[in-house]
Amino acid sequence: MADRLYDVIHADIEAGALPAGAILPAPERVANELTIKPAAVEAAYARLQSEGQLEVRDGGVLAIASREGKQIGDATQIRFEAALLHAVREAAARGMSTHEATAIFRATMGRSRKD
Repeated sequence: MADRLYDVIHADIEAGALPAGAILPAPERVANELTIKPAAVEAAYARLQSEGQLEVRDGGVLAIASREGKQIGDATQIRFEAALLHAVREAAARGMSTHEATAIFRATMGRSRKD
């Protein structure tokens, strides 16, 4: 599961779906949402951090590493995270995978940017 979670987060970072400065939820929260072990989330986060894709902020909070000094504000982060978690829960209730839910969320966000 750690490798699968790593792949999803890595792909989202590369695609820009997780913007620079976005704060990652605590491993326990992710594990609870995805019904996996916290150790799997911690391993995925550690791998991303070792590759320079995550950075540690004050208080030990992990965030997507800044690119060219660009970061999002905390209020935007909170809204983004809440919307994404809601989409993942809805998808899981309908039998979809986290990857499918994230893809749908990204497509919707892409359409809203064009409006």
